[in-house]
Amino acid sequence: MGPEKVKTVLFFVVVVTSLILFAYLISPFFGPLFWAAVIAGLSFPLHRRILKRLRSPNLSAFLTLLTVTAAIIVPLILVGTLILMESVDMFQALNEEASSLLEKLKVFTARLASYPIFSRLTIDAATLTKAITDGARGFITLLFENIRYLTQNTVVFIAKFFVMLYVLFFFLRDGEALREEVKDLLPFAEEKKAALLNSFTRTAKATLKVTILIGGIQGLLGAILFLVLGVKGALTWGVVMAVASIIPGVGSSIIWAPAGIFMIIAGETVKGLIMLLVGSLVISSVDSLLRPILLKQGVEMHPLMVFLSSLGGIVCFGIMGFVLGPIIGALFLTLISMYKSIYVAERKDHVE
Repeated sequence: MGPEKVKTVLFFVVVVTSLILFAYLISPFFGPLFWAAVIAGLSFPLHRRILKRLRSPNLSAFLTLLTVTAAIIVPLILVGTLILMESVDMFQALNEEASSLLEKLKVFTARLASYPIFSRLTIDAATLTKAITDGARGFITLLFENIRYLTQNTVVFIAKFFVMLYVLFFFLRDGEALREEVKDLLPFAEEKKAALLNSFTRTAKATLKVTILIGGIQGLLGAILFLVLGVKGALTWGVVMAVASIIPGVGSSIIWAPAGIFMIIAGETVKGLIMLLVGSLVISSVDSLLRPILLKQGVEMHPLMVFLSSLGGIVCFGIMGFVLGPIIGALFLTLISMYKSIYVAERKDHVE
């Protein structure tokens, strides 16, 4: 190996080492950086409109930042306060209604025992009641503890939130310049660079918009259904359903299905059937009907790829995985397409 090659190898070793060290250095802020990039992509059209009128990048980025901050903080404070209050009421209600639930379950188990198919089963109403009540109480306790955990770690949350806002300001102000810098670093032709970056921004926007829209619709429908049927903590369950809608293949059914079965067991058969019918025919259909249509407009991926990348993203990266997973999947498919268009085509031309 000649001196020039040795210098080149050493140079790339130094570059890769510094890249790894820098990635490790900013790893605690990967979440804020990621969300800043995603929110910048979503709010950049607003920034452009303001910039056209004010002709000041700094002022335009600042006003856009204020708008985004208000859109995030105000709903979080309102919803978080209401959920905390409802969680306490729900926890107390479970303790107060445990005895009445036991009586209802005794009637239900006696009714089941009258059928031949269940006659050989030993169903203990007390044990069944305790299991259901403990499960529901445990879920509410978990929700309550998580909210309390968040409030106890407000310093860390606020610090990361302000890091996200600080980074977002520069992503908005210098977004075009940063995009060109990234394009210059990519070892592809100009059209391939544009395709790769467009794949990232298009997938992030589409996934986040679709998830928020579908989650909001399902959460709203679920909260209205719970409220009409007289279920305590309707807002809390609506928010939980909105969050659960992120999980591919599960969605909000993890909330309304057990609730409907619980109502039937408790003797409220009509309400339970209404819960199950509306949940399966209306709430779940929002996901199955709207998600493929909306994602197809922004994400050029097979539904199976969307499912696997979303689920894998949530498992690997937590809550931000529902956006990051499809982005990784879209970038992978874009690179595969580039490989096919460049190397496979060249190989075919060479053979011919």
